[in-house]
Amino acid sequence: MAEQIIMPDGSLSVHHNVPQLPINIRVNRISAYSDNEIPMHWNDDFEFIHVLEGSMYLDIDDERIELGKDDFLIICPKRKHQLIGTGTEDCRFVCILASPKLFTASFSVKKELIESLLEQMAVSYLHLTPADSGCAELTVLTDRVEFLHENTPSGYQLEIIGILH
Repeated sequence: MAEQIIMPDGSLSVHHNVPQLPINIRVNRISAYSDNEIPMHWNDDFEFIHVLEGSMYLDIDDERIELGKDDFLIICPKRKHQLIGTGTEDCRFVCILASPKLFTASFSVKKELIESLLEQMAVSYLHLTPADSGCAELTVLTDRVEFLHENTPSGYQLEIIGILH
């Protein structure tokens, strides 16, 4: 069983696994979790999910969205959500958690881009299917981040930062 530590306030305790960066990258299977689900939680990070195989549900904002193969999802920080198996097949997915701090090292970028983006976002998530423009490019980038994390070539952290930006 995969271990997720959910604190009493519902926040997910995140262990950043990219050295010296506030990023967590992992490949998961929904079947690795108790009852085929990651319970309702929230975190301070942006969450990027690329479904590699199978399908699962995302519960967020009183909605249930089915995620299928090659779907891409971005969940905004501090949004309560839950991932649940469909019961018909397992789901394998890449999950990248990236702290907003990663994008706010520059004061002007933080003020002009990130804070304004977060203030204007009326949605908790962005869900793209393979039919949507840009989805294929996002899944290729996510796959590249996962490859870099697994193989750790020289300077890989800089490439990961560049891709996430």
